[in-house]
Amino acid sequence: MSEDCCVRRSVGCVGGPSDGTGRSVTARSDLASTPLVDADPVRTFERRSSTAARRRLMERDEWQEEFAATFEGLLPPSAVIIEGEPGLGKTALLNAACHLAFEAGHEVLRARGVAREAEAPFGVVRQLLQPIEDSLSSSAYKKWLQISSAPLNDNRRAIPFEAIHDIYLDLAHLAARQPVLVAIDDLHRADIESLLWVQHLVRRLESGRLSFVGSSLSRVAGTALGPVDNIIAEPSTRLISLRPLTALSVAELIRHHLGIEPEGSFVATCCRITGGNPFLVHSLLTTLRQQGKHGEPSEEALRALSPPPVARAILGRLDELSTEAQAFIRAAAVLGDESDQCVVAALAGVDGGMGNDLTNSLAEAHLLRRGRQLSFVHPLERSTVYVEIDPVRRARAHADAARLLHQRDAPLEEVARHLLLSERVDDEWASQSLEQVAHLYAQRDQFKLAEKCLSRSLNESLDVSARPRRLLALASIQATIGRPGALALLREAADLGADPIALADATYRCLKAFAQELYPADTVATLRHLGQHLGQDNDELRIWIEIVLATWGPSNAEQSETTLIESALDKRRLECSRQDRLALAHLSHVYSLAPKQRNADYVANLAEQALHPGEFRQEDGTSVVVTGRALIVLARTGRFDVVDRIGRAMQKTALARDHATSVAEFSMVLADSSLLQGNLDEAEVESRRALAATEGVSWASRPFAIGVLAASLMEEGRTMEAANALNNMPPDSAARTYVELLPLEQRARLKALDGRANEALEELLLVREYAGELGITNPAVTSWRSAASSLLAQLGRVTEARDLAAENLELSRAFGAPQSLGDALRTAAEVGHPSKRISLLEEAADILTPSGASLECAKATIDLGAAYIGKGRQDEALRSLRRGADLAFHCRAQPLVERATRELRAAGARPRRMALMGSDALTPAERRVAALAAKGLLNAQIAENLFVSEKTVEGHLTRVYQKLGKQSRAQLRETLKPPFDVASESRSPEDHLSRRAV
Repeated sequence: MSEDCCVRRSVGCVGGPSDGTGRSVTARSDLASTPLVDADPVRTFERRSSTAARRRLMERDEWQEEFAATFEGLLPPSAVIIEGEPGLGKTALLNAACHLAFEAGHEVLRARGVAREAEAPFGVVRQLLQPIEDSLSSSAYKKWLQISSAPLNDNRRAIPFEAIHDIYLDLAHLAARQPVLVAIDDLHRADIESLLWVQHLVRRLESGRLSFVGSSLSRVAGTALGPVDNIIAEPSTRLISLRPLTALSVAELIRHHLGIEPEGSFVATCCRITGGNPFLVHSLLTTLRQQGKHGEPSEEALRALSPPPVARAILGRLDELSTEAQAFIRAAAVLGDESDQCVVAALAGVDGGMGNDLTNSLAEAHLLRRGRQLSFVHPLERSTVYVEIDPVRRARAHADAARLLHQRDAPLEEVARHLLLSERVDDEWASQSLEQVAHLYAQRDQFKLAEKCLSRSLNESLDVSARPRRLLALASIQATIGRPGALALLREAADLGADPIALADATYRCLKAFAQELYPADTVATLRHLGQHLGQDNDELRIWIEIVLATWGPSNAEQSETTLIESALDKRRLECSRQDRLALAHLSHVYSLAPKQRNADYVANLAEQALHPGEFRQEDGTSVVVTGRALIVLARTGRFDVVDRIGRAMQKTALARDHATSVAEFSMVLADSSLLQGNLDEAEVESRRALAATEGVSWASRPFAIGVLAASLMEEGRTMEAANALNNMPPDSAARTYVELLPLEQRARLKALDGRANEALEELLLVREYAGELGITNPAVTSWRSAASSLLAQLGRVTEARDLAAENLELSRAFGAPQSLGDALRTAAEVGHPSKRISLLEEAADILTPSGASLECAKATIDLGAAYIGKGRQDEALRSLRRGADLAFHCRAQPLVERATRELRAAGARPRRMALMGSDALTPAERRVAALAAKGLLNAQIAENLFVSEKTVEGHLTRVYQKLGKQSRAQLRETLKPPFDVASESRSPEDHLSRRAV
């Protein structure tokens, strides 16, 4: 590896001090003790060295200081040999020594050993003496010239002692006038005659006027001693063994080259790949900077690099080796570290007996480590040799390596690794090997590796009968890692006659995996095609395909295929398995969209039979969605207690398992239930939780959560916030499923509140169109008819309004859900004939009062009070208005409270204070806050538990204190006995997502 470069650009060198003092990060030395010198000369030396233009070499400062002290005469002279593996900075330190000697007034004579000149006698000495030929005595010069220019033969001529000694004497005479430093780089490449002369020189440095510094590769254990080792063995020789850079210095180089503050893991990776070798570190980081890499590349990316300086250096070293050695190291690069020496030799095409000799020669070149199992000295050098191999030859080498390893019964993983990197083998053993190792990887959850092996196995396969089996295996693995092409593989396997049981198993895996987004048309067609191939013995899977298609595919509720599910359930009515319950949940959802002859109780009973909290499986996205839909059915039919109990339990399980989409699904269910009950603050908390849980995650039910949030905010009078929430929906998005209808309805409602009745009506007519396409007729699912009837009446289109309201009321009566029926009765009263208004509103109030739908009950009761006023029934009006105002207040429906207040004033009554006194006056949100405050939680802790702001908590506590007549948390503890049960209403910090996300 070439190190003949200027000091400032040399490896392991930074062009400036890191801390302004010129000191390196750390320093290492082999010195046993510090030399003893006089104090005054030391101070003089420190003053002079501080002004010298010394280069800074990382972790080499102490040696530079030693050189400077020697050249200043503060330390006795000695011969110094700098040794180390290639790239450790031997040349850089030699350059620094020469620079310091020159600064101290020395004559510097330099030379460098070159492998191609090693056969020329005295080649290195010629380089040294060329600048001072005129200073040599004529007799010594003639003798030396005669010897050095003699023709070479197999037996090199003996060197007369007088010739060597005369040259030494001439140097000594020159040194008498001016101190001389003899510096020779790459001594290991020098000719034998020059090395003998150097050995003669280092024995005669006592005068202090002559100094010697040389560099050489460090000796590899187990190799024979060479002439350089004889020089090192001289008593007067001082050996400096260079070591790799520490992690601190590598981190500083990273900062210098890349301008980043590196993570410890990145520093460790760089150290591992380069071994701390300064040249390799410098080359690696320079390449990263030149490629414009930002951030910290992965270890895999770093190992794939082949920095040009490293490539040139390694190719230069290889050029000095035999053709067999070059083939051997390329084979080692293909096979990778820890390869068997015999396999490497076989792949290189060399005789097995030569393997050990080639290993030794490459070890002496510091490329390989000696041993039966071969490894490169540095991973970066292996990657460089590997990249320099022609790609076509490299692919063929991998194919040959796979065959060799297969013949030697090597582990399957080793064989597969080479097959994946090779060109096509066209042999069935390759396909079988890849298939076997794919199963091993799949068992270890290394699915991407398994996918690569099976894909290649299919390409290699010559056995047509094995193709369906391999297609199914690949489809299952692709489904596990979310590859959409898995279903196409299943279809091909089905067409090729795959085993029905294996096909059913693989299909089920795929159905579980792809359950977060709507399916495109080709996926739907593939699933239906698979269903036809499953046969009559796979009813359960065929049912599951229908459920999946209805859940994730474009569907029409009126045209949904439920016959297969209904008939299968009739056959197995007593089994009631998990699959049966999911089928019931699906049926309840489909029937709720288009009830036909089925009423709310029938649909709710189906949904309730389907629910079982203990069967919750977060990994099955379809099951989560189907279960959530069944819970929404129960909420829309008025069974709020069941929804809150089961929904809260499933939400708690999802939170404990930290499964984002499941948390979102069940939070959305609870939000919808709270909205229908009139718990507006709870609806806001849960809908925001749902949206926060899936931020940045694909979630098909997101529009519904946005719609619930917007509706709760508008009921509270926070229209600006509602508008902001609805802005998260695309402006012109068409509804593909029922969950997208609610935000469109709320957008129309927002326009109506803003006085844009015509625009709001257009929006609602779009909802009608989308609902028709989806086959949704139930007013409990979409209330567009009620809203459109009111707008038509406002716009003077009374006949249309009444017809639509009548249709809405008829559908609502047929289904019988209390909340939607109350809404339909109230709308019919609003737009219908005045003579029927009171009777319709009284019916609505009677239905809604026991239903638990407090907000809708408040609206109907206030409307009834206003109708009583129109008929002069003052007492009844006041009772209805006051009751409606109290309900609205508890719901936090501020616009409704204000309307009731206006109606009361219009009736001549003085509106009393809206809040009732005592614990019964507390809203659910106030009860939760009060219970947590009574337990001693601070406002910030309560806010974090309930997903609200501290300001909201303060407002709730203020109202709690007013209603209960208390002033402190201690008084709350005394009052709230027995304490409120908030186990199902509050979540501990570890049971919910971070409030920061909300």
